[in-house]
Amino acid sequence: MDERQSYELSEPDVDLIEGENEDIRAEIIETLGEEWLTTKNLLFANRAPEELIGTKEEIRLRDILRQYVVAALS
Repeated sequence: MDERQSYELSEPDVDLIEGENEDIRAEIIETLGEEWLTTKNLLFANRAPEELIGTKEEIRLRDILRQYVVAALS
């Protein structure tokens, strides 16, 4: 008998890190540029990142910003 359990992923931690702007749109423009915000991207199923703002997928944008900042500081 198969005893595998299924697990649901918890909601992502959306707390801001010190120095992050609550306005993700403004932070993206400042960090990556407005063109990046409005250009379709394969990472987002060929949608522009701005299409994710205000949705449950917005956290993906925050994750990318965080990765960019860490890489830039390395």
